[in-house]
Amino acid sequence: ALLMMLQKGESGKKEGLQSLQAFNQQLLEHGLEVVQYRTAYLNQLQELLRKKQHLFFDSDLNLSLELSSSFQAGKKELQQKLDEIANREIIRGTCLIGVHRDEIRMMLNGKELRKYGSSGQHRAFLLLLLLAQLELYEQWREDRPILLLDDLDSELDQRKIQSFFHEIENRYQTLISSSRRELFQGNGNMRFFGINSGRVLEM
Repeated sequence: ALLMMLQKGESGKKEGLQSLQAFNQQLLEHGLEVVQYRTAYLNQLQELLRKKQHLFFDSDLNLSLELSSSFQAGKKELQQKLDEIANREIIRGTCLIGVHRDEIRMMLNGKELRKYGSSGQHRAFLLLLLLAQLELYEQWREDRPILLLDDLDSELDQRKIQSFFHEIENRYQTLISSSRRELFQGNGNMRFFGINSGRVLEM
């Protein structure tokens, strides 16, 4: 908001820059801590991805997660960068660097999945990542979350779907939406519901 005010000339530049420096100092201190926590979390997810990779991917493929952050540098270097881009941020009316702009890149054999992966690989990687997140949550909270999935069979073949069912069976209370009931036959203790004229009915 301060940058937008400075961009529009609604705040004095000298006073605005002083306030901006104060905000940047907090962004720097807390941002570096956030990056440390995110990196540690991704390392744990990475380990679980490798353990569960066989569910959806061949063992010779290399799956990895990378944190893309403008705050992966030393405090002094980042402070200098924040000072250097202050005028550019005022012109743009927005922050140009910071942990709020971080991205997590999903990688397959060293290539970014978003750019080079197939739609099936996207779906399989995301489900694998979800399973890893569920396991970490369970370890930390000593409780099992409820799993919600929309259109599970999209872009997945039958083998991958069955592998997924086997992984969650009798472990998580799960709600899955699909238009193909036949995919779920013979997969543990399941109940089926349909929507008819706006009403949810057990089938």
